[in-house]
Amino acid sequence: MDLPVNQDINRILIIDDNSAIHRDFRKILSSSAEDDALQELEGLLFDDEQKTQPVRMNYEIDSAYQGQEGVEKVQESKRAGRPYAIAFVDMRMPPGWDGLKTIEEIWKHDPDLHVVICTAFSDYSWQEIVERLGSTDKLLILKKPFDIAEVSQVAAALSRKRWLEERMRMKMDELKEEVVEKNRSLRQMLLRLRRSESFLESTLDSLSAAICILDHAGRIKAVNASWRAGGAACRLFGLRFGPGTDYLAVCRAADKDRDKSGTKLAQAIEAVLAGQRDSAWLEYQTAADDDSPRFFAVRVTRFGNGADRHVVVAHEDTTEQKQLQMHLSHAQK
Repeated sequence: MDLPVNQDINRILIIDDNSAIHRDFRKILSSSAEDDALQELEGLLFDDEQKTQPVRMNYEIDSAYQGQEGVEKVQESKRAGRPYAIAFVDMRMPPGWDGLKTIEEIWKHDPDLHVVICTAFSDYSWQEIVERLGSTDKLLILKKPFDIAEVSQVAAALSRKRWLEERMRMKMDELKEEVVEKNRSLRQMLLRLRRSESFLESTLDSLSAAICILDHAGRIKAVNASWRAGGAACRLFGLRFGPGTDYLAVCRAADKDRDKSGTKLAQAIEAVLAGQRDSAWLEYQTAADDDSPRFFAVRVTRFGNGADRHVVVAHEDTTEQKQLQMHLSHAQK
């Protein structure tokens, strides 16, 4: 899709000490009465379908008669936010700066300005110009006397190029702003996530139960302080195993006890993960370091769905409650 021409970008600055040159540029680049008469004649000769509709470039043309004046106008255009698209610069402008000096000063204030050197003399070779101004796509040479079609084409092409460059720059600025904003949002999200994770970790660590969180495949994702501390329960279910461990395999490997508690726990976890049960609860007995009996209750609870489903496995030491129940039962006999 063709983009509309931005009138503010089609601003042209003529820098030449000869007022006749300024008049020539204005005649070439301005719409003339001859063009209007030609269109009227075309309307008489052809029907609407055969008429051509040439695309006219509308230019705003400013004049400067010395290099210093031209640089001042470039500065003013930048301050006003209406930069020139092109500057046509004469090479000889006595008694002031020559063309190269003028261009050097112009590009200090507007390095994106397209410049066309206008000259009838070989004051400088192309090599000398490149050594002074550098190799750039912002510079063309136009020999005097001017060819009307050449001037028109140069003005149209460079105006369009400057407009496209401005659009690209604006788009890049927008993208940079979007990236900055997305990075800011991401940092804030990560900060909230770290705070949430820290809160969750602190909450889990404050619980007396030995807790681990398993992913959808039964691998340990996180554990709390009680789990890391181990204790009597670690003899049966390896509570000192950390993240990444296949806890289902750990449970099945613990089947040295008579009631097959490890297999029962593994089956309970699989059932909860599969959605067959919302939660599961079972009890088991093991021995402390001094071989005294210890009793535990373990609860398995699911949260999340699909690949994001997890289970919480919590081992709670119920030895005191069990001993109290046994004492009460013995006393009642």
